[in-house]
Amino acid sequence: MRNALQNRLDEIRSRLGKQLQELDVEPHAKRQSGGYLVTFKGEGVFSPLTITLHGPALLPEPLSTWHGCNVHIQGWEPITFGSNGWTYFNNVGQSLSFTLRGDIDKIFDSLSKALATAGSVREASVEGKVTENESVAMACEEIEKGLSLYGDIKVSCSSRDGVETLEFVDPADRTWTFAFKRERVRATIDGKKAGSFEETDLLGLRNLILDKLEYSRASNPKR
Repeated sequence: MRNALQNRLDEIRSRLGKQLQELDVEPHAKRQSGGYLVTFKGEGVFSPLTITLHGPALLPEPLSTWHGCNVHIQGWEPITFGSNGWTYFNNVGQSLSFTLRGDIDKIFDSLSKALATAGSVREASVEGKVTENESVAMACEEIEKGLSLYGDIKVSCSSRDGVETLEFVDPADRTWTFAFKRERVRATIDGKKAGSFEETDLLGLRNLILDKLEYSRASNPKR
């Protein structure tokens, strides 16, 4: 059975090698009841695609066949935010499953399309500009929505010592920062504290920005 398993993994590498390289993942197998589960992962990245190998797939050559193996894709959605391109990967809670049918070419055509559909999911990384905190992505979208009333203002994201921060410069040339730490957000304007609230309080965040910007505009009307 070990040789049959290795043959299946070698077939995946041979036929889908270019896609695997683009996704930066490799096939791995672990024992489970009745067969093996093939997963796809690399350093700090995985593809939400699994293949269940059982029965005929684990027979010795030339008896082995992929026919009847099961494929499962878990739904993930990359959300890119901020002017400097950070990403949050959202598990949408949906999945797709199907059984492999047909000859070997048709089967690997199905697996190729499945890999393309699944894509890859990257773990949180400052270097890769990936956050695992959904609130940072949602807050950035909310801030940009509010700032759209005042022109083309860019919001950037950064992280230092585990604290992720959103930042922008308003029309009055003031630097705003929103630091996300321990499920709270600390807002500052030019380094001075402007507010603090729960990271999921998007309404509070937006109202703070709009109130301050409207006050600034009212205090300094255009001449």
